[in-house]
Amino acid sequence: MSLINQVPFLTFSIIILIFGIHFYKQKPTFWNHLVAITFVVYSICVFHLIFTVAKFSFSTSIYQYISIGKAHIVVIPFQNFDLESFLNIIMTLPLGIYLYLFTKRLNFMKVFSFSLLIGLFNETTQFILDQLINLNRTVDIMDVINNCLGIIIGYYLTKLIKKAINN
Repeated sequence: MSLINQVPFLTFSIIILIFGIHFYKQKPTFWNHLVAITFVVYSICVFHLIFTVAKFSFSTSIYQYISIGKAHIVVIPFQNFDLESFLNIIMTLPLGIYLYLFTKRLNFMKVFSFSLLIGLFNETTQFILDQLINLNRTVDIMDVINNCLGIIIGYYLTKLIKKAINN
């Protein structure tokens, strides 16, 4: 694996580290420090999963895809729901939790819009990186949908738990 393949991962990790340090310094409480540190660690782990060369796949399915340049793109959703689909939901569920912790009061359209933008960002970035440095990633519309679901579930699950604790 060449060093050039690590540049996107390192770049995104440095950006999130700067955000984490800013948030860490902004509100000096134990809880906010814990949230900032775990958010940075979580984000770096996710960036490693989605912005480095694909070495493995949990999918056992064969999908119909099209190729554009070096990227394989699955454009037909719901061809199969397998372990990889479930893990995509689980991967973004903590982001929904962090979204709630950072914002607290968002209506459904804002949560949905944020989750859609995150899913589109992930897949678009993978497509671009495949063209530039051949990360060997598959761009999949189901990943966008599963990322949305994970974030929305995480946000509203946290809201529900917070409400139950307060009652």
